Amino acid sequence: MQVALPYDQSTISIEIEEHQLGGILEPKTSSGNSSAGDLLFEALEHPFGERFEHFLERPGPLAVIVNDATRPTPTGRILTYLAENLAREHCEFIVASGAHREVSEEHLRYVFGEYFRTAEGSIHVHNAFRRSEMVRLGTTDLGSPVEINRRVVEAGKILVIGSVEPHYFAGYTGGRKGLFPGAASYHFIEQNHRHALSPQSAALQLAGNPVHEDLDQALGFVDMPIYSLMAVLDRHQELYAVTAGDIREAFMSAASYADEVYSVPVAQKADVVLACAAHPMDRDFYQAHKAIEHGKLALKKGGTLILAAACRDGIGEKNFADLLQSACSPEEVLRRVRENYRLGYHKAGNIAELLQWAEIQMFTYIGRESLEQMYIKRAEDLQKAVDDALGKGRDRRIICIPDGTVTVPRVTS
Repeated sequence: MQVALPYDQSTISIEIEEHQLGGILEPKTSSGNSSAGDLLFEALEHPFGERFEHFLERPGPLAVIVNDATRPTPTGRILTYLAENLAREHCEFIVASGAHREVSEEHLRYVFGEYFRTAEGSIHVHNAFRRSEMVRLGTTDLGSPVEINRRVVEAGKILVIGSVEPHYFAGYTGGRKGLFPGAASYHFIEQNHRHALSPQSAALQLAGNPVHEDLDQALGFVDMPIYSLMAVLDRHQELYAVTAGDIREAFMSAASYADEVYSVPVAQKADVVLACAAHPMDRDFYQAHKAIEHGKLALKKGGTLILAAACRDGIGEKNFADLLQSACSPEEVLRRVRENYRLGYHKAGNIAELLQWAEIQMFTYIGRESLEQMYIKRAEDLQKAVDDALGKGRDRRIICIPDGTVTVPRVTS
């Protein structure tokens, strides 16, 4: 049978024998009974805490924090819906890019959509490396220095617009992540992310997750009013649910919707997992790597994980790749991660750990030499890679995950 998979803002099809297909794991679709406007209206009419119009009556300028282009958040649609309210405010827009690479105008146009012309003169892209723009608010119990962009603390009130999807070590995206790490210093992000190596730092897990709990505690240091709008998207990146109001409560409610959408049951693990990083998470390997972390949950020991991700912008933030490429073995990678953590090393550590019990291949624009230096085999032809991994054994099975960066397999047996 033909299986169509997303690749580079298009699709690529492969042929799989029906008896060898262990499943196609995809998030849910929305019922279609409510339009995006209806969902936004209902969220604003039934917020957690105060109503949006009352929040806007609070004194001082408004800082609107939005995701960068590595997230599928429908920021432009939400801002356009709020345009009449925002027109009465003195607004600054902060792109919560965390420690991601610089954001181009093309990416800003993608983020803001039709609202770009309105916001254009008031957009500020957060730069985590610019210490002069940071304000220190305190220190968390885990030792993370709570440092945040000064534009946040200089605002009278804060509107956070985000989306909630599974995150392989923070539990979920969204909520507190708009501020921390979205608008935080590199120093904070690095200290927080070192806890990604904890077994409790996992997709869909918040209780006992040190990364999440550290982020949540950091959020408590921000004492100005915060209102949030959290979107949950379905398989087709259409709105499935929207929550509004108090940032913690709206986030927790959205996380329960995200669990409905993205946690997908599968009867048993497979010999081969083909996980795709759908756009925009396929921009670089740093982001696309999330599909590996979710895909491995459905993979048997000794199996093959194939990542299909265009990565037109290459590797992205390179700390993890530099570590993999400079180490003599996956075992050395793990030792160096433990001895001297730097931001991004958790990705190298996770890849090295997986390499100890599985093979990783990648269908991508990234060159063969770069991948081989990271102990990853480059798949020149996706069909051949699948055929070779399955071999001639009729009992071997493959699981396909078209949107692997957000789909979390839940093995039921």
